[in-house]
Amino acid sequence: MKKLLVFLLAVSFIVPTFAQSGLETLKSSQWFNKKGEAGLQNYSLSEVSSAKAIADYHLTYYRCAKMSAPVETLKAMVADIEQDAQGADRRDIHRTEGMLDFAILGFDAKDSCRLLCFQCRPAEKGRMSVVLLYMEGNVPLDSMSPYMKLEKVY
Repeated sequence: MKKLLVFLLAVSFIVPTFAQSGLETLKSSQWFNKKGEAGLQNYSLSEVSSAKAIADYHLTYYRCAKMSAPVETLKAMVADIEQDAQGADRRDIHRTEGMLDFAILGFDAKDSCRLLCFQCRPAEKGRMSVVLLYMEGNVPLDSMSPYMKLEKVY
């Protein structure tokens, strides 16, 4: 029994490390770790890695950051997302007046798919409401467009 407990404890430390490895390969991954960063307001981060919570969506990993950002910060974020888009296998990108406001990027892996989703909308003067979402699993790219278009941002 003691050996089983030690084994389960060791696995619980190892599995999250592997689950995050796909996200860490993206330039925009830094935006998931910006809580308390100057200029960002209403920052919230939700991360789901339990099998029960994400099994219905056929995911193995899910992370969502929502924030209100000044336009200058948004430009830096968009630059990172556009750099990630260059390495994406599939893209659904929309711009308004030349500025990226919606993107879903698909990165194929051996047994699953990795998706990076981005959406921004105008908020109060000089700020943008942003949703940045990363997930791994068997989610088709085209099923995310309607979801992200309905996603509420502040």
